[in-house]
This record gives sequence, structure tokens and C-alpha cells, in this order.
Amino acid sequence: MFRNLTLAQQMFFFVLAVFLILLVFRILVKLKLAPVLLYAACANLIFPEWVAEQKALYWAILAGLVLVTIFRWVGPRLTAHMEEQRIMREIVEQSRAAEAMGYRNDQISFEVKEGTPQIKIRQ
Repeated sequence: MFRNLTLAQQMFFFVLAVFLILLVFRILVKLKLAPVLLYAACANLIFPEWVAEQKALYWAILAGLVLVTIFRWVGPRLTAHMEEQRIMREIVEQSRAAEAMGYRNDQISFEVKEGTPQIKIRQ
């Protein structure tokens, strides 16, 4: 197929192939899937005999990499959710304390600075 192409066309297809490979790799890095897919591809392409002999170890390593990837996806979301829950608890505690002091709900507001909610009371 590529024998009948001019040099310019061959160079174009080469540059296009390199660009697409880099694009796919960048997407995999953004999705944090690069280690899993690199391991699977390299193990099967470079060491097929080892994979055939050590199937249990191959699958255990692959499962470990998949678990690490899942934790890397879930970890930041879980941390953000826990931080949001902490802030909400502090807001509830401060609003209850303000109500106990006799302030109405329309007199208090909150502003979060550096991860800490601060109550503001209007007279």
C-alpha cells in the first residue's frame, strides 16, 4: 500500500501516525490508564513466554494496577466529599450556636475562607 505513495505522502502518514500515538497516550495518561495498558501491552509483546508460564502472577499484577487506577480515580472525589461534609457539619454547628444565642436564620450567613466556614451575623 505504501509503496506507491510519494515521499511527501509517506512523511505525512508517518507524522500522522506519530501524532495519533501521542494523542492516544496523552488521553490514557489523563485517564490514569497508562500504567495498566503499558504493562498489558509490554508483557504480552515483549515477554509472551513469561506471561504463558506465569499466568497467575501476570493477572495479579494487572489486577493490582487496575486497583491502583481505581483508587486514583475515586480518591480525590472521596476526599472532596469528606471535606464538603466537614464544612457542612461546621456550618450546622455554628448556626445552632447562633440560634441558641437568639439570632434568627435570616440574620446569619456563612463565608468559607481557607476551608473553614465563618459565620457573619447581621443585626
